[in-house]
Amino acid sequence: MAEKKGVFGVKHFTLGFLRETVSGRLIPEDASLIFASGVSTDSRTIKPGQVFFALKGERFDGHNFVADAIKAGAICCVVSRNIPGIEPIIIVNDTLEALGALAKKVRSEFNFPVVAISGSVGKSSTKELITGILSKMAPVVSSPESYNNLIGLPLTILNAQAPARFAVLELGINREGEMDKLVAIASPEIAVLTSISAVHTEGLKSVEGVLNEKIKLIEGIKDSGIAFVNGDYEILLARAQKTGKKIISYGTTDKVDIKASDIKWDASGVRFTIEGNRFFMPVLGRFWVYSALPAYCVGRHFGSSISDIESVFASFKNLKGRMVRHEKNGIIIIDDTYNANPLATREALLVLYGLKSKRRFAILGDMLELGELTPVAHKEIGRLVAELNLDGAYFVGNFSSASYQSARENGLKNTEHFVTPEEFLSHLHKFQFSPGDTILVKGSRKMRMENIVSKLLEVI
Repeated sequence: MAEKKGVFGVKHFTLGFLRETVSGRLIPEDASLIFASGVSTDSRTIKPGQVFFALKGERFDGHNFVADAIKAGAICCVVSRNIPGIEPIIIVNDTLEALGALAKKVRSEFNFPVVAISGSVGKSSTKELITGILSKMAPVVSSPESYNNLIGLPLTILNAQAPARFAVLELGINREGEMDKLVAIASPEIAVLTSISAVHTEGLKSVEGVLNEKIKLIEGIKDSGIAFVNGDYEILLARAQKTGKKIISYGTTDKVDIKASDIKWDASGVRFTIEGNRFFMPVLGRFWVYSALPAYCVGRHFGSSISDIESVFASFKNLKGRMVRHEKNGIIIIDDTYNANPLATREALLVLYGLKSKRRFAILGDMLELGELTPVAHKEIGRLVAELNLDGAYFVGNFSSASYQSARENGLKNTEHFVTPEEFLSHLHKFQFSPGDTILVKGSRKMRMENIVSKLLEVI
């Protein structure tokens, strides 16, 4: 049997319990009474007494590091093939599915509500705000960083050790069928859907494909649960209402249940009103309201006070690479390099345009994982950049050549294209940035546009 620590997390469990939970074969069989103290998928950080799950990915195979894990103190390894000379091991058909099965079992022992968040944009910031608000009332277990996939979600559940009254989990997908698996593990009472747009359409084929997957979160909540849905996306709200679950909509129009109004923003932050309460967040852009709204809704649902919500909003700090404002020698750099998709890039450009600056520049990297939508999405960004009449736009990456061409065709004169961030940086000396300028840097994670931010901060 698994033994609990507090009301959340696993203190220790036997290898026999693990074998039964993951439907595996334990070698040797007489190791079933050995106790384990947790799980890990990284042989470099595993702690003595933990079980090592040998996961296989595109660029690595955990089976190659089983010996390292044992040397570091792993009490057992879960593998999909026999490893001669290594014992004890549990052999399963699929180590990733085994990790999920164990997390699902542990989740079934929770005696408190789980909030699950998904959407094309705004997942992590919404998660952080909800976590902050609920933490004012009681301990909360929350997905660290972006632990939102079929590896990160189970690890969040399995290795959380603090006593808790809430869990706030982020669910991220990029392939068909993944949401079903994530929801089965998380088994949430509360769902939050932040948005729907062209994100991961390489794996999900289309915006409709994204919607079809995301809506599974609402379909998977418990019958007594509630889904908070961004009602400004009419197609999302319409699909949500067809699930038969209780839906509460939020947004900025008169059609929603919970509305944000009188939205004003400047370089100091964004101000807005919800149900007669005035709030402030020290972040750039109007779009942050779409993270604040579901956080407000979830907080009030669980009894959070307005003063606690106000405090969390006012003290919110951007996550790394998400519209973080740097200023040096009178030049402002907006670091939005964590990731990029058409909707988020558009919003970032509108923030750049809305700031009072002597000159405005954008350095934009490829938007990846868009599949067939890649060419048109990049062309649209180039057109928008030209419409905003920026003082300069520099595009980085193979796909961004379409943005560059579109910007030129639509009348933007000061624009250039570079294949890699390194090529851009080799030409950095010729760009004459000066006090009063604002520079937006954004691109997909794999473009490593943060290297451009670091260099800019070094040389300006």
